[in-house]
Amino acid sequence: MAGAGGQLDVSAVVAAVEVLHNPREAKATRQQAHDLCESVKADDGAAFSCAAQLVVPAMPYPVRHFGFQLYEHLIAKRWNSLSDGSKQQMKEVSLQIIGQGTDQSMLTEPHFIKEKAVQVVALIAKREWPHGWPNLFAELTRLSQTDDAHCELAMLVLRGIVEGLFDESVSDGRRNELLVTLNNEIPALYAFCFQVLQGNFVKFNAAPAGSDEQRKAKLLVTATLQVFEAYAPLSSLPVICECGILEALHALLHRPEFRETANAVLLAVTSKKTKDAPAPAMCGLVSAILDSCRGGLLQQTDYDFHKRLCMALTELGANHYYSISGQDAVRDAYLELMASFTNYHSLYVSALTTPFWRSLLDSIAADANSPRMPANVHGMLLNTLVEKLGNKPGTEEDQDCEDEFADKEEYARFWGQAKAKFLEIARKLSGAGPLEAVMFVGSRWQQALQSLVEAVSGGGELG
Repeated sequence: MAGAGGQLDVSAVVAAVEVLHNPREAKATRQQAHDLCESVKADDGAAFSCAAQLVVPAMPYPVRHFGFQLYEHLIAKRWNSLSDGSKQQMKEVSLQIIGQGTDQSMLTEPHFIKEKAVQVVALIAKREWPHGWPNLFAELTRLSQTDDAHCELAMLVLRGIVEGLFDESVSDGRRNELLVTLNNEIPALYAFCFQVLQGNFVKFNAAPAGSDEQRKAKLLVTATLQVFEAYAPLSSLPVICECGILEALHALLHRPEFRETANAVLLAVTSKKTKDAPAPAMCGLVSAILDSCRGGLLQQTDYDFHKRLCMALTELGANHYYSISGQDAVRDAYLELMASFTNYHSLYVSALTTPFWRSLLDSIAADANSPRMPANVHGMLLNTLVEKLGNKPGTEEDQDCEDEFADKEEYARFWGQAKAKFLEIARKLSGAGPLEAVMFVGSRWQQALQSLVEAVSGGGELG
């Protein structure tokens, strides 16, 4: 890429970037710095030459960030006008950029710099892979085997390739081409990622607490989980289940360091609207989660974890209940857990479960041969719904979900919407088990009469 704008004073660009990041500079000075940076972007040759000098590790972080922005600008705005030779040069440069990482920089390099570096590779991949860059995955695999730092960057690139795949910037034809190719590559990709995940989880557990080795292993486990989260919506459930990730999620949910990311992967998997979930794998996953909950997982975790787990289990039930409905013990224990989430003290978590109950009760109403809801779950759920409908918004028990709403008015609106959902589920529940509903109403009347008798016997007043 030859520059069209003559010799460029890179030191002036560095100074301009530093001015832009200094809020104490005068407005006129900042405008001059902005104009200089924009003039560099406008000249393809100058932008390419300048970027190569700005992204080196010795430069300050804001300067490196601008250097990566120059590369992104060339790829996003100018790619189609570049010559084949220039495109090939950009591919080579992008791999050289992520090849600059070191084991030490893995722990010290800010995450936003890593993300910017890998975006250069990911943006080119979205335009060139597979036909124009057939050896990309082989290059990333080779890079990942160099050391931990390069392995992390390879994982970030893999995630970056599919992020934004459904944005308007990607044409339908190009998106379909990528999806077809990815569908063929995903089994091998999952096998590779699972190997990285498994190896580094073992390293994390074996390393001394707080050591550099443990911190590196944590970064790699997290980065690999994020790859699974990004690719899950694009792959079939049989492929996901075969790679071993579901079993791994159970172990990861027990580690505070990985719970949030593992829960995100679980949600991505259970949110798939397909009907190809293998029953053994899904039953195994649900059984493992149920065992963990019985073992005290919910008591050891906080509201945020409960909310995310409830979201994932609700999606599992709404989308894949068919995969566990044939196993009586698993199905009934799952229903009990979901009923306990409906009975959760936070209204927000309770309301999260309503899509599952609606889906389940609709399927029971539509198919006389579908498994009936256990009587204890029916009674527990109906009692919870009646109690929720009788409560007023603003109780102290709802303090956990304060961050979910901007103000009390928004919470009050949500309460009104949740009340309508609870009422709908209560009606469907009564229709699915009319005898149980009559017995429930009778028991409530009996309780009310007993309270009345006790009040009268104790000298209380009526009225």
